[in-house]
Amino acid sequence: MNLRDKLRSLLVRLYARRVEGHLDTAQVPKHIGVIMDGNRRWAKAAGSSTVHGHRAGAEKIEEFLGWCSETDVEVVTLWLLSTDNFDRPKEELVPLLGIIEDVVRTLAADGRWRVHHVGTLDLLPSGMQTVLKEAEAATAHVDGIVVNVAIGYGGRQEIADAVRSMLHEAHDKGIPMDELAESVDVDMIGRHLYTKAQPDPDLVIRTSGEQRLSGFMLWQTAHSEYYFCEVFWRPSARWTSCARCATTRPATVASAAERPHPPPHPASRPSSPAPAASPRHDGASPHHLAPSRAPLVSPGVTHRSPARRHRPWHGSARSRA
Repeated sequence: MNLRDKLRSLLVRLYARRVEGHLDTAQVPKHIGVIMDGNRRWAKAAGSSTVHGHRAGAEKIEEFLGWCSETDVEVVTLWLLSTDNFDRPKEELVPLLGIIEDVVRTLAADGRWRVHHVGTLDLLPSGMQTVLKEAEAATAHVDGIVVNVAIGYGGRQEIADAVRSMLHEAHDKGIPMDELAESVDVDMIGRHLYTKAQPDPDLVIRTSGEQRLSGFMLWQTAHSEYYFCEVFWRPSARWTSCARCATTRPATVASAAERPHPPPHPASRPSSPAPAASPRHDGASPHHLAPSRAPLVSPGVTHRSPARRHRPWHGSARSRA
């Protein structure tokens, strides 16, 4: 490591410590969803292979969960593999599946997390199915953070599976179709989702600067905050500060379960703002970590329901500074 890199590392550590000193760890989201994006682009920028990028990204997961365990976070959903990812070339998909299996085994062996699979199990190879079942069984007794591993997951597929499950249940109970149609409501469908009996996400983080959900937890995130972080998921000091800010909730923000349902709105999702002018970076330069006018804010864009008027996550951090 040359002198410049050493100086940069020192400044970033000092910056992260300063940020952490202004966070209210007594108020945190109960459920955080994470779209871990940017591993392939990080690998390409680093002149490395896609497989190396995925493996480097996987190494960050336990550290992130460790931060969550220091607070009162109850559930973390990690989107590891979407249904669309099965269209990737075999030379990338096969190693990726192996890496994900290693992640699940590691989480189960750690002893601090209760592993729960969300997704379509039938889409996965038999070996992966076995690993997931064993991980769930081995951690069922753990009184720690529930870690939803979203593997073979798609938001539309989840809703379709929930409706299918609801219809099968009604058929098994001998409930006539017209009676079922009259009784269907939001809560009934919710009881058939992959995340039934769990709180809805209060916060969804997506790394790499992409400002879209890509179908992530479409039903459950109706009232969630979205934090789009301008950094790749792969370990970096910038992401360290960004995640630290994002995983701490200001006292003025209620959890999703505590919030009243907003009145009907013609737009189910807020319109996306214009893309940020600054390029994505993987390096850790303090002047990229936060603009000068907001020295305690990690870069990112927060979206929320148009009906909600409280301050966004990073805005609240700024107001406390």
